[in-house]
Amino acid sequence: MFYPVQQKPAAASPSFHPPPLARVCCITFNEHNKIRLIGANQETIPPLRHAIANCGAGLEEDAPIKSDGHEFRLSTRPWHTKEKESIPSRLLLLAVLKAMAQCRWNVVQAARISKMDCDRDFLMFESVDPGLGAIEMAEADMFVMALMGKDKIRVIGAGHSTVAVVGAIKQAVLTHWKHPYDVVQELYHEFQFEGNPWAPHKAEEAAAKICMAQLLANIGSLGYKLYVSLDVHKSSKDSESECLVFRRVGRVWR
Repeated sequence: MFYPVQQKPAAASPSFHPPPLARVCCITFNEHNKIRLIGANQETIPPLRHAIANCGAGLEEDAPIKSDGHEFRLSTRPWHTKEKESIPSRLLLLAVLKAMAQCRWNVVQAARISKMDCDRDFLMFESVDPGLGAIEMAEADMFVMALMGKDKIRVIGAGHSTVAVVGAIKQAVLTHWKHPYDVVQELYHEFQFEGNPWAPHKAEEAAAKICMAQLLANIGSLGYKLYVSLDVHKSSKDSESECLVFRRVGRVWR
């Protein structure tokens, strides 16, 4: 006798509940002297304005723009400077990142998605969980390491950590490269190398890469990690190859 197979009723498919959208915003570096904040809340604008106005960049004016944005125009030209003039623009970048961090915005990534030659990297941010409470100034502890031309490193804005950071860099360089020449200035500490680690010959390429890996590990042992790597500088033989920003690891950023 034939017994029909009993079909089990199809299980109800679980309903899809998309996660809440993360709050995001962007900062772009436009023309020679403009910073645009896009998509952030209004509470972010006054602290960012204060940071820009007080870092020596020369805030000329700021005003809302289309596309849910706010533009800051500077009297200086921070994105179009030569090597000897680039320190103020790096301090400006630090001031912007610190102000954003204290306004509960952490960098997600820097990228260049435009194919236009004149465009630069832009910064993408994501909002920090409000449950973490206020962000203290010490939790936005950052510094810049600029790779200059073909053969230099500049440490900018490291403050009380300068001695430790300089020691970590020197140990990596002495281990995997050649003895660097130190240049100590009021606003930065510079290493000049024998050879060209940022434009190496084939014989030097592997050593340059392992030296950078060791350098990142040494800085990591001090409690800092690479926060973002970007290039907002106009291409020039005198300008940075890359600008690396390091941030101290803590409860609001890991």
